[in-house]
Amino acid sequence: MTSVGIGAVFDSAATHYAEISPLLWNPIGEATVATAAIGAGERVLDVCCGTGASAIPAARAAGPHGHVDAIDLAAGLLAHGRRRASSAGLGNVRFVQADATTWQDQPYDVVQCVHGVFFLPDMDTSVTRLTGLLRPGGRLVITTWAQGAMENFGQLFAEAVAHVRQAPVAPPPAGRRRPQSTPRRICTPGSPPAG
Repeated sequence: MTSVGIGAVFDSAATHYAEISPLLWNPIGEATVATAAIGAGERVLDVCCGTGASAIPAARAAGPHGHVDAIDLAAGLLAHGRRRASSAGLGNVRFVQADATTWQDQPYDVVQCVHGVFFLPDMDTSVTRLTGLLRPGGRLVITTWAQGAMENFGQLFAEAVAHVRQAPVAPPPAGRRRPQSTPRRICTPGSPPAG
């Protein structure tokens, strides 16, 4: 699928995506920002930012002297992110419709990507390119689903939809786990060790 096609798919689901964000994407984004250990004044690139689930907490962590560039292919998701940033009074984050494979602005202290790396056309090449946007000692943080997590994703998604629609939902079958998200901080030479 092309960049335009990916953007169109997420644009068509932008409202639904935003509705479940508080239940699913926001906690994952906050965990990613905590793992990144974003400090005051840092510059952050949030790749595949969606509605801002990780960009908003990154902007809070970076503070008024820091900056977050939040990029995504889906204009509809970006519009939600802009509204969220505005209502939170965050002027240090900009939401830009852009392709991560061609983004040029640099250097960044942190490049983060939450559940988006698998949408990049060639993950290895794309991630290598993203690390090139980091300053020496910068941090790359990528969050993906833990092994086996997607096996039960349908149930979690159904619970989120039921919550938004305020309709009852059956509990997950016994012995089933909720999907786990796994943020990982990858250090570049000169950065503090991941902890």
